[in-house]
Amino acid sequence: MDHLTIQLVSNYVIDKSLLDEARRTVVAKVKELVAIPHIDVDVMLDTTLDVMARVIELERERGQGRRYGHPVLDIARELNRYLRPSVAYAGRGKSKTEAVRKQGLQRFWYAIDGPGIADLLGDDP
Repeated sequence: MDHLTIQLVSNYVIDKSLLDEARRTVVAKVKELVAIPHIDVDVMLDTTLDVMARVIELERERGQGRRYGHPVLDIARELNRYLRPSVAYAGRGKSKTEAVRKQGLQRFWYAIDGPGIADLLGDDP
């Protein structure tokens, strides 16, 4: 049996308690509109943030050291580098390393969320 996966990406978040029902509804509609015998239909209902998170997670697992040459993958690579930095020459002990790591992340979080997350990390960017 052949398999068809339809990925719908939007800015709507579907509550987890409704996700299975939403998938079943979309699969039923697809089967109604496109009657192809012997095709197993599946649906992915994602937000743009879901897709970005999945790319970042997959890139982190791969541990790629060099640029990919693909803008989305390169952004994911850079996010992983800065979100999990290797800190050198920060002084002795975890507290010094953590302070430098937070300082490096602060500008990024401020750009994403304004003062919200950045305030949790400490001083202004």
